[in-house]
Amino acid sequence: LVYGTLTAVGSSGNEVVFTSFTDDDFGGDSNGGGHSTGTPGYWGRIYFNNTSSSRLEHVKVRYGGYNSDGNIYMYNSAVPVISSEISDGSSFGIYSYDCSPLIQGNTISNNGSYGIYHRGYYTLPSPVDRNNTITGNSYGIYVQNATPTIDGNTITDNTSYGIYFTQVTNSPVITSNTITGNNKPVRLPFSSLPGPDAGNTLSPNTYEQIEFYGNTLSHDLTLTTAPVNLYYQVGGNVTVATGAKLTIEPGVVWKFASSVGIDVNGALYAVGGSSDSIVFTSYRDDEFGGDTNGGGFSTGQPGDWNRIYFSDSAVEFLTRLEHVKVLYGGSGGSGNINMNNSSVPVISSEISYGSSYGIYALNCSPLIQGNTISNNGSYGIYTWDGSPLIQVNTISNNGSYGIYHRGYYTLPSPVDLNNTITGNFGGIYVRYATPTIDHD
Repeated sequence: LVYGTLTAVGSSGNEVVFTSFTDDDFGGDSNGGGHSTGTPGYWGRIYFNNTSSSRLEHVKVRYGGYNSDGNIYMYNSAVPVISSEISDGSSFGIYSYDCSPLIQGNTISNNGSYGIYHRGYYTLPSPVDRNNTITGNSYGIYVQNATPTIDGNTITDNTSYGIYFTQVTNSPVITSNTITGNNKPVRLPFSSLPGPDAGNTLSPNTYEQIEFYGNTLSHDLTLTTAPVNLYYQVGGNVTVATGAKLTIEPGVVWKFASSVGIDVNGALYAVGGSSDSIVFTSYRDDEFGGDTNGGGFSTGQPGDWNRIYFSDSAVEFLTRLEHVKVLYGGSGGSGNINMNNSSVPVISSEISYGSSYGIYALNCSPLIQGNTISNNGSYGIYTWDGSPLIQVNTISNNGSYGIYHRGYYTLPSPVDLNNTITGNFGGIYVRYATPTIDHD
């Protein structure tokens, strides 16, 4: 127990060793019982309590972790751990509680639980994990209510996640990490997801999917298909903030947990290809991206998730949906796609199996062209106080009318051209509007 100062600084090849009485690799046969090796959890831990001047460098800490306290436990003590080996503990390698240590250049391996565990309770700490090798643990880095910098680490062959956050925090983007050979690579806050220039290697892992909690994205981000094309939003809404642009590359599959969605106050550019669509769908939809939730084969259900929402601050000239599939949304009655005073083009896409509207457009005039809008629980397209151009769409098998135009504060003049509208409760319904309808 360290309440004052512990300075343990060795050198390369001449490390300071903290280990089990039975570990004959260092110091020989201390217990006189013949050759033996240490046992994880044989002794307790090095515990720092409210210290500010301690340091561990070029040390080996082995076979501790008794009582699930970790090999090294820092309580409100930002103790640097540098160029050391923290291994073979029965629980955590390093446990930091309400503190922000520098953990750099270490090998943290074969611990029974998390390699590194950062926890905030009374504070929101900001530790730094840099250039470590973290391997053979259950989780590589486990974060609870903290905002770590995670940079340049090699995180491999852990039995669960490489990096795992328990909740949303506004943590820095992870950079220059190699995360391979784990069960899953990461679960992060959305704002911490790396773009293609962040220098991470996130494949191969057993499950090739990137998991995240929704929060506010305040910088530009591109979601790519290489090396992983499956992104799973496990909770919380994603908000693209004013001034930020989210770009999604062709072939990306974005899956949503129950009742979550995307709010766009900035820009969302999602343009796939004719044979390489971008897919927004339910976590239960195994047709795209496989069995994401590990529950065996399943199909999505209408209303599994919420919607893609565009607010009145969305940047229209930077925002576009083309060659996308938006499936199984609509919870809360707001549609698969919901536009509020934002005219977002929706082109050559499939908008299907929502529990309410396919597309809901309020006080805006988007181009809606060449889409398949089908099997939604309510209207295929619902427009209110707007004059969209709706042309060459196939609108079928929706629970209410194929197209509904309504005016309230204005007398809008939408244009419906060359649409195929079949199998719905009704074709086109107009209330307080003056549409042009031709060849529908």
